[in-house]
Amino acid sequence: MPFEIIKDKKLYYEVYGEGEPLVLLNGIMMSTASWAAFVGALSKYYRVVLVDLIDQGRSDKGDSFYTQDMHTDMLYELTKKLDLGKFNLLGISYGGEVAMLYALKYQDTLKSLILSNTTAYTTKIMKHIGDAWEYSASLYDTKIL
Repeated sequence: MPFEIIKDKKLYYEVYGEGEPLVLLNGIMMSTASWAAFVGALSKYYRVVLVDLIDQGRSDKGDSFYTQDMHTDMLYELTKKLDLGKFNLLGISYGGEVAMLYALKYQDTLKSLILSNTTAYTTKIMKHIGDAWEYSASLYDTKIL
């Protein structure tokens, strides 16, 4: 499986197709597997790079509090290791939030920014929903959900 070590963590990624790079960032409860229905069509035209950020899919789990800025910097390091040059960045939900921060910090590395079902900030109700997800995940019991 393709991993890169970034900030002492294994980041999982997958690459499909040839051509101009298109990096896809997951929503918070997604993984690279969530993009399976889109990979075939997109990889006809792009070099599609799927990324599991920390606490997603096959990447390492976080062992302390982390921020979207950390994910942004880790993504930057990954794209350098993969030698993507300028690339298109698509983020959905949480991935869109990371993508916006990435665009602000590393705009010279991007050809385009595509956002879907995302927000520029976390409202109080979204924070409460996130806390409920975190609590549910901590139970390790799918029957309770």
